[in-house]
Amino acid sequence: GINAEYGKQWYQRRVRGVTFQTLVLACLYNCLGHRTTMLIGLAFQILQLIWFGLGLSKWMMWIAGVLAAASSITYPAISAYASQNADAEQQGLLQGILTGIRGLSNGFGPAIFWSSFLLFSRGVRQLSVRGQYFAPRGGGL
Repeated sequence: GINAEYGKQWYQRRVRGVTFQTLVLACLYNCLGHRTTMLIGLAFQILQLIWFGLGLSKWMMWIAGVLAAASSITYPAISAYASQNADAEQQGLLQGILTGIRGLSNGFGPAIFWSSFLLFSRGVRQLSVRGQYFAPRGGGL
C-alpha cells in the first residue's frame, strides 16, 4: 500500500500545483501573454528536472517540488496558446491531440528514461525501487 508520508507529499504537491496554476497563471497571461507564459513554464520544467537530477537531500526535493508546481503552468499555457490560434470548429480536435500527446509523453517518457538509465549506468550493482532491490541480469552492468 501507500504509506502516509507519500500520501501527504502527493497531496501537498497537487495543492501547490493547483494554487500556482490559479493564481500565477492568470497574472502571467495578462502581463506577458500566452507564448511567454508557455516559455516560462518550460524553463521551470528544465530547472525542476536538473534539480531532481542533482538533488541529494530532502530539502532539495522540497525545492524541486516548488519548481514542479511552477512548471505545472506549461500544459494550460500550451493549451490556451494553441486554442487561440485554431478555428472554432477545430477546438475539440486540437484539444484531443494535445491531450493524446500529453498522455503518450507521460507513458513513454518514464519508460524510455528507465531504459536509458539501465543502459548507461555502469557500475550499478543493484537498483532499489521503494525498498525492493532489482539485480541486473548477468551479475551486473
